Amino acid sequence: MKFVLKSLKVIGIILAVLYFLACAVLYFAQEQFLFDPHPLDASRSLQAGYEYLLKVDQDIDLNVVELLGNIDEKVILYLHGNRGHNRRGLYQSRLFNNRGEGVVIPDYRSYGKSDGSIESEQQMFEDMQIVYDQLADKYGESSLVILGYSLGSSMATYLAANNAPARLILVAPFTSMTDMKNRYAWFMPDFLLKYPLDNASRIADIKCPIHIVHGTNDELIPFSMSEKLVSLNLDRVELVAAEGESHRSVIFSRALGELCRRLFGTAND
Repeated sequence: MKFVLKSLKVIGIILAVLYFLACAVLYFAQEQFLFDPHPLDASRSLQAGYEYLLKVDQDIDLNVVELLGNIDEKVILYLHGNRGHNRRGLYQSRLFNNRGEGVVIPDYRSYGKSDGSIESEQQMFEDMQIVYDQLADKYGESSLVILGYSLGSSMATYLAANNAPARLILVAPFTSMTDMKNRYAWFMPDFLLKYPLDNASRIADIKCPIHIVHGTNDELIPFSMSEKLVSLNLDRVELVAAEGESHRSVIFSRALGELCRRLFGTAND
């Protein structure tokens, strides 16, 4: 009996140490889990649009690419997902960059040709606010449409809740990163998350029209999260189900293309 109790105690200690180590990894390495930046050589042209550097902090510039459209049309601020850079964003934006409107795609810190590294949620929000302010000064805030995909949805809801854009489009958004953590690592305490990225807490504060496009076969962020977001602002949110689309394919989906045609028309309209 003593041997069994001693063995159980040893197993308990081992499990406690492993749990502590797992919590430490989640806390100290969560940037590696959340962000997947791909650097680009500064001399390498994106071969599309107009590139420029925007200063967001001392010695920190973000690379921004702008596809110039008809200045009488809307300007779409596209906030891409957690992977790649704005060259990838250019490829993803082809459903909404050929209808006369302009598209502006900023890279986050450490992505593409941008400087620095992501260190906090607030830093991400403040960087995108600087991008937004520059576009509002240049084109007028009433011309701006914010489109956020996946990770980009968190910055998109922040901007829409704290400003007055013409419209917000969310593609495959999550309710919060805390909910995502609880989906895959429910046994980890919530306070470990440095990036709660809480879309659900902000969506009720957004006053502009909101459109959500979500794949019904999204294997990463469940469709039910978009349904939850709709329930938090019923008067302003339209949910478009992209039938059969996955997390990666929804940004190229017919559902998103049809929404853009309905909202922005075509280049020949």
